[in-house]
Amino acid sequence: MMVDIPVMVKTQDPSLLENFLRYYNGKVAVGEINFDKNLLSAVFPIIKKYGGVCEATICYTIIKERENTQ
Repeated sequence: MMVDIPVMVKTQDPSLLENFLRYYNGKVAVGEINFDKNLLSAVFPIIKKYGGVCEATICYTIIKERENTQ
């Protein structure tokens, strides 16, 4: 049985994400992605390819900590 309801996927594994998106017929939101450049550059093209969307939560404290260390 195939379903096409919206679903949210939380994974940091680009290959797992692509396999899921390849076989799922509905709209997919991808959440819990770390702001790591390598991960983002691997995951965003996959999300775009399959028409998904991405949830982004920005933690102000983490941003300030990174600004202070650079």
